[in-house]
Amino acid sequence: MHQLDKRGWVATGIDIANKAITAAQRAAEERGSDATFVAADAAAWEPERSYDLVTCNFGLPPQPDRRSAVYATMRRAVAPGGVVLLKVGDHTGSRAPAAFVGYESLNLEELKRGFEGFEVLKAKIVDSPAHAHAHGGPKQQRELWKALIFMARRPTA
Repeated sequence: MHQLDKRGWVATGIDIANKAITAAQRAAEERGSDATFVAADAAAWEPERSYDLVTCNFGLPPQPDRRSAVYATMRRAVAPGGVVLLKVGDHTGSRAPAAFVGYESLNLEELKRGFEGFEVLKAKIVDSPAHAHAHGGPKQQRELWKALIFMARRPTA
């Protein structure tokens, strides 16, 4: 967020967890960032403005119906001609830990359906460096995870 607002972008961060918002606000203040942070459920949040770039990084809910609601929020938030960019874990076919149950149905086809009518710019599966943290306990380890990268542009008209 700091890099975006320092380059003239209006940056707004949304997270359902108050703890994450507090940490983000603290980090923004330390860096002199003008970013705004909102504690809200992205499945129900109503954006007050539109954005040229809307991103989601490993922040989708595991339940498909709740993911659909988040896609709808993202569609409302992105300006005509703007871009949505998602990077989310690919758990298809994996024996995911209990914390990730529900994500096994998330795939590129779902993302394309979620942004039907948008021009798909990129849709692929990549190896992504991931740092294990509180999801699995205090142990920190670096590993490669599969991730879905999805980028689409909202039509201008």
